[in-house]
Amino acid sequence: SSGINAEYGAALGKKFKKLVAECEKSLTKLEKTAQLQSLQAKVTAAYEEHMKQIKLELSTFRNKMEIKLNDLRESNQHFGLAFKPFAKGGNFGPDEIENIQKED
Repeated sequence: SSGINAEYGAALGKKFKKLVAECEKSLTKLEKTAQLQSLQAKVTAAYEEHMKQIKLELSTFRNKMEIKLNDLRESNQHFGLAFKPFAKGGNFGPDEIENIQKED
């Protein structure tokens, strides 16, 4: 798979939003400090887990992107070296080869 899994990300976001909404609803019913602290701990733990998953997905995406960019650079380098001039049975003149290799 390439990049961040959109379905996983959407499900993760929905799960977190649902938890926050449930906590908001229960907030008005809580009367004791201990209950509020428990709710706060629940939301904080969910937030930290949510952010951990997002950072993991982002890190995975960046690693995959770096690999693809390195592959592209290597491919471009091989492509630039593959030009053969007319004199050696190729399809390019010396000026064309020089211009293409300058662009790389």
